[in-house]
Amino acid sequence: MQMKPMNNYKNMTDIVFILYHLYIRNKKRVIALLLDIVNMMSLKENILIKIDNIYHYPHFNQ
Repeated sequence: MQMKPMNNYKNMTDIVFILYHLYIRNKKRVIALLLDIVNMMSLKENILIKIDNIYHYPHFNQ
């Protein structure tokens, strides 16, 4: 069974909508979830370096 592009788009908007409402309720959890997603996408080092530069957290350096 093939996925239609519109279905994929709708699923993405649903995910964004859900994340937005979770973000309003619990910001820390959503940020942690997004970092987990970034982790899975192997962009971890890039993002952590940016976070390190913004917040100056030495423990982000590996």
